[in-house]
Amino acid sequence: MITTALRSLWAEPRAADVPERVTRDWVLVGVLMVTALLEGVLRDDVAWRPVVTIVAVGLAPVLLWRRTHPLVCVVVGFGTGMALGLASQLAGIPGVGLNTMIYILVLVYALVRWGSGRQIVIGLAGVAVAAVIGTVADYTGPSDVIGGFGITAAAAAGGAAFRYRAESWRRALDQIRS
Repeated sequence: MITTALRSLWAEPRAADVPERVTRDWVLVGVLMVTALLEGVLRDDVAWRPVVTIVAVGLAPVLLWRRTHPLVCVVVGFGTGMALGLASQLAGIPGVGLNTMIYILVLVYALVRWGSGRQIVIGLAGVAVAAVIGTVADYTGPSDVIGGFGITAAAAAGGAAFRYRAESWRRALDQIRS
């Protein structure tokens, strides 16, 4: 039964009718860049201030391609976060990162919402590896681990819900037309 579900997910095509980039995408990226910059400059307890500020500001434009290239965006976003987590763990510095970086959860949503089945499986495996590395690098207790994985799963579930709702709506319109 599990292998059948995995085969079905693996064969899932990309979502139909991917919307193009609109003004609100640019506004979102601009607001996130300003917010990350302000947090990086004004927050007192930031380790590696220049590095994490540049990473947070530099990754925000990746959101512009989240619908057309969801797997690439997840690899870039979570790969950079994973590299930062590994570097902080090797340096022995806990808690490297800005709170603004929560925006990379939008990439998880976009992967499940707009990606193909193959992209979803590969991307979520990468997200899981990055989450484990981030958890090990910044372990604060079991409640944060459960909460973090729960929020990541909720982002993916939200993408799946909207994906299948849109597909259901598209099929209903096709039935009406025929």
